[in-house]
Amino acid sequence: MPQNFNRYSGHKIRSAAGTFLIIANKCLSLGHFPKQWKVVHSAAFRKPGRKDYTHPKSYRLIGLLSVLRKIVEKLLVYRLQWHVLSTLNDRQYEFVLQQETEDALCDLVINLRQKRKKKNYTHLVSLDIVGVFDNACWPVIKNQLAKKRCPRSLYRVIDSYLRHRWVIVNYARATSENEACKGWIQGSIGGSTF
Repeated sequence: MPQNFNRYSGHKIRSAAGTFLIIANKCLSLGHFPKQWKVVHSAAFRKPGRKDYTHPKSYRLIGLLSVLRKIVEKLLVYRLQWHVLSTLNDRQYEFVLQQETEDALCDLVINLRQKRKKKNYTHLVSLDIVGVFDNACWPVIKNQLAKKRCPRSLYRVIDSYLRHRWVIVNYARATSENEACKGWIQGSIGGSTF
């Protein structure tokens, strides 16, 4: 990609910041996520070291998303985090502002050292959920947002955001289109928060 393209694109966004803000605020106030932004064009990349590239799990899909969609999605996620993250368990580390995986490991080590000093037994269970982003269930997420008393205006735009989403994959001169009904594609802004 030419260097001047990046500079030109950034310049356009900065010079039209007011327009972007008006569009983003209108989406949030109307509780509407535009249909055009719900179509994700995906690039398929081979995962290294796979023996069989005829299997779909041998590929990683990266969503190519519009800049304006990402801006509105980020605003949506910030509002969601503001209202919902404070209701989560205080032992939730991942996807929480100012808490990282390293914080969880540090707390674990401190806890283990304290238990060992007191000569107490400690059991540790580690769980890795395969395909957590691919299989995130949207009705369950919406149900949890309602339980956590997500503001009505925010809930409406999230509901719109989750309806009628399409993924288009172009690979090897073939195109496949499918309506998405769960999960998030890699490249999404909101996937980790949801």
